[in-house]
Amino acid sequence: MTSQTNIETLRKELNSLIAPFKEEGRQAAASLREKIRPSLLLLSNCSQMAGNGGHSLYGSAPQATVDFRVPTDREGKPMRFLAQLDLQALTQCGKEHGMAIDSLPEHGLLLFFVGQNRCRDSEGQTLKDRQSFSVALSLRKPEEQRSSDDSAKTPIRFAFCQLLPQSLQPQIAEPLGQALADFAAKFNQYTIDSLAGEDLFLGAWQAEYLAASQDLKIMASFCASGIGFNHKRKSDWHYQHLVQEAPNYATAFYLRMPKIPETVVLVKPEDSRAKAFEKAWLFHI
Repeated sequence: MTSQTNIETLRKELNSLIAPFKEEGRQAAASLREKIRPSLLLLSNCSQMAGNGGHSLYGSAPQATVDFRVPTDREGKPMRFLAQLDLQALTQCGKEHGMAIDSLPEHGLLLFFVGQNRCRDSEGQTLKDRQSFSVALSLRKPEEQRSSDDSAKTPIRFAFCQLLPQSLQPQIAEPLGQALADFAAKFNQYTIDSLAGEDLFLGAWQAEYLAASQDLKIMASFCASGIGFNHKRKSDWHYQHLVQEAPNYATAFYLRMPKIPETVVLVKPEDSRAKAFEKAWLFHI
């Protein structure tokens, strides 16, 4: 089945889905189409659709200056390096695709590390506390970096695709709202799989297609306030101010990399613009 055939199949599925809802369904589907937006994907392949990633990479160690020190976790153990992003290359690639990535600084390297200590809630999701991960911005210039064993590193390249928001307008009632949300999730998964396949390991800037994204935002709000999260507290009126704060967080990065759990990084856009990545939150799911 060709890519065009798959797209046509999705289009027919959407038309079939909204048909029972008549005019309400057509209006909701039109609104959904209007919300499609460009989203950033990061690839480990050399696809012709991918732009230059500059000094972006993942592997055994980051590129670093001589005085660089790997962050340590609560027990004093070195954290594991996940990836680094060259924000200057990312910004340039975004401009070439007509996408302004205004919630990230335009220069520097964004570094991701994760430790071993963690806690779990009753439903199995892994939460990371402040001393078990590091999301840090380094403003050193690429020419100041020292090279190391390149064979252990895999370069990251950038690509852009169109994704649908999975969270729709609150006025769309069930079951139409849920049906459209399910369709958006299927559309996004098809788009990502057809673009990168197994070569996608890090992605989804400004794309709320993760089913768990809303709960993760609530978890981030609780964690930032120093209050332990559980699903009972989510509906407790004592903590509703934290639930109301949750939409201020954005899904900044979704990491799906070899040999680690799926990982989501959340940050408030204003903190990202202010280069305050120490306020970001990282979760394994």
